[in-house]
Amino acid sequence: MLCRQIVLESFAAQDLPGKLFLNVSPDTLTHPSFKNVQTLTYLEHLGIDPKRVIIEITENQPVFDFESMRNAILHFRSMGFQIAIDDLGEGFSSLRLWSELRPEFVKVDMHFVKGINADPLKQQFLKSIQNIAQSSGTQVIAEGVETEAEFRTVRNIGIAFGQGNFIALPNQTPPLNAAEEVGNLVNASHSAAQPYNSTRNVTVEKVLHYVEPVDQKTE
Repeated sequence: MLCRQIVLESFAAQDLPGKLFLNVSPDTLTHPSFKNVQTLTYLEHLGIDPKRVIIEITENQPVFDFESMRNAILHFRSMGFQIAIDDLGEGFSSLRLWSELRPEFVKVDMHFVKGINADPLKQQFLKSIQNIAQSSGTQVIAEGVETEAEFRTVRNIGIAFGQGNFIALPNQTPPLNAAEEVGNLVNASHSAAQPYNSTRNVTVEKVLHYVEPVDQKTE
């Protein structure tokens, strides 16, 4: 609760734009003391719109009670908060959490981003995640973008958000503008790679074949 208070105060004092991601463990999320209106009241006191705050669920512990999690999410969404899942692919039950909670954001674990420019399998993983996200109305955030090559690959897959030292270093006073090198890459024209772009793809026409109908009296 103290960490939450300090972060909210700093966010308000710096008058930062954009959204604020608050890390919350599953146990904390479903705890009665967290579900009260204390956070909402404090946001109102600081002048922060709840729609700008994303509750980011960490996976440092397994989730067993999905019903309580869903109820907690409904409770917070009713107050205007959005939901994110942290470290997708690293924790205990990421994909089920995604299916159960339908978050607005998922953060892909840095394992799948590190060296992705030279790893076709990681690229396919990320394309598949992006494809699911597009179907479910979720935004993907790539974690651990450390090099220009990783940045370009993630961008070309079609993922619009990322974090990592190449984009900006952690700072108590976050920069409001990207470094020139990053800004140039963001604004550069590029062709997004399409999921499942494979020479093995075939059209429906090629797999269809005509079958003579059977008379209804045939035994």
